[in-house]
Amino acid sequence: MYCRICGKETTDGAVFCKDCGAGRLEPSSQPISNDTNPHISVNQAPNEKVSYNTMCVLGFTLSGISLIFDFQGLLSIAGIVLSVLGLINYKRKNEKGKTFAIFGIIIGVASLIITAIIIKANIENYFELISNMMENVESLQ
Repeated sequence: MYCRICGKETTDGAVFCKDCGAGRLEPSSQPISNDTNPHISVNQAPNEKVSYNTMCVLGFTLSGISLIFDFQGLLSIAGIVLSVLGLINYKRKNEKGKTFAIFGIIIGVASLIITAIIIKANIENYFELISNMMENVESLQ
């Protein structure tokens, strides 16, 4: 006999599946296929662990680090690119990581905006400093 939920073989007359614990209300003499079992995905074998997409996790990590150490936006851009690539590829490889990729993109864009604001403020301060220096030179003459 086979479990109606996980499709694993069970002993005859067993009330519960020894693998998933499901109650067996009706006997089944054949394994349950992926087409009739809603708990097993088509691309995944039963009880198989799904890993996280590396690009999604790296993109999220780089975007998070870019909030602290951002070298003129380079880490933000790298985090955004890796997150987008991970978001595109995670389904093809049947992996997890969609949430990491989305938050990686959001954090990367936020970090890039913060970096742009800081660079703009530094440029304005630089021009103000040059203007003051020129005024001081003119007053000395």
